Amino acid sequence: MDKLSDLSGINMSELDNCIIEDKTGDQIGRLIDCTLRHSPDHGLHLTKFVVGGSKFEEFLELIKVKKDVDPVFSVDVIQRATPGRIQLNIAKDELKSTFINEDAISDDEFKLTSLRRTPVFDANNEKIGRVIDLQFDGDSFQLILGDSVATEWAESVGLQQDIDFLIAPSFIQTFGMDGISLSKEKTDLKSTFIVNIESFLNSAQTKQDVENLRAKAVYFPSIQ
Repeated sequence: MDKLSDLSGINMSELDNCIIEDKTGDQIGRLIDCTLRHSPDHGLHLTKFVVGGSKFEEFLELIKVKKDVDPVFSVDVIQRATPGRIQLNIAKDELKSTFINEDAISDDEFKLTSLRRTPVFDANNEKIGRVIDLQFDGDSFQLILGDSVATEWAESVGLQQDIDFLIAPSFIQTFGMDGISLSKEKTDLKSTFIVNIESFLNSAQTKQDVENLRAKAVYFPSIQ
């Protein structure tokens, strides 16, 4: 994961047009997804990335006009990663494909996009949101939790501030398509945010620093 350090602070959804190159510089496609595997010791591991063609090609695959032959590569074969380009240390013909290879994605690996409707529960088994994205964080990552579909829509059109919550993989106790359970209570997550936000505001040097924080602010939103 240290090879992904240049992506720190970047969301997976922001890498939609990130170009993938093999070790010779040949373009393989663009980043469209990633896979996660549950780990009892660390919560979750980021294991692989999925490569697609253009958005038109992906549409043709969706309506079954074109075969879905998306290549897959593991985190281990990344030579260098930047927000606009990821270069691998292997040739493109060495990559497995979701169409050709049944084991391209293992049975215990889950695509991030497939988790969009997976509910997340706190330590008291209270539903607190759903996974909507992933943010890279140094040599690790955090899941981004959103509120309801209606709230996300309201945020997208500017009716209310875009406020989500980041969850470290170590907070995850159980993981599956039917639900994700955390080892933390809702109040613990919110108090962690309050401590962090106050610390930042106390150290902010300019008004722009505060505005930058508010633009990316994360806290636990109340869900009725």
